[in-house]
Amino acid sequence: MVHSTAMVMYTHGVSEQRKAQRTVVRSTESLKQFFAGYFHEDWALDDPNWRSVVMRFRKDSGLSQAKALADEIRALLREAPTEDDLAAHLFQELGCYYAASVEWGPPACRSWLEAVSVLLEEDS
Repeated sequence: MVHSTAMVMYTHGVSEQRKAQRTVVRSTESLKQFFAGYFHEDWALDDPNWRSVVMRFRKDSGLSQAKALADEIRALLREAPTEDDLAAHLFQELGCYYAASVEWGPPACRSWLEAVSVLLEEDS
């Protein structure tokens, strides 16, 4: 299966000056493990869409861990002051290669992460 580069973020156009100005936001180990481990650069080879990735995490980790991760994501959303900060943090600090801007309108990352947190907490 060949994945589309439209679905995967390979680079992020954040200037060096903007990187230096970026506000530090949450980077817990659980966030890093989820985003880098499940939304790695080849995530589209493992799953057909982001929802399937989240559901695989739930299956692998259990509902209580999924709900704890949803809380972490909501805390991340509270701490990230701008959409640009959030997008840069997801890619550069958390290793997330999902390009929310492809499927979601502005604010793409914020909207996508809110949807992820809801899906993580849904009772199956």
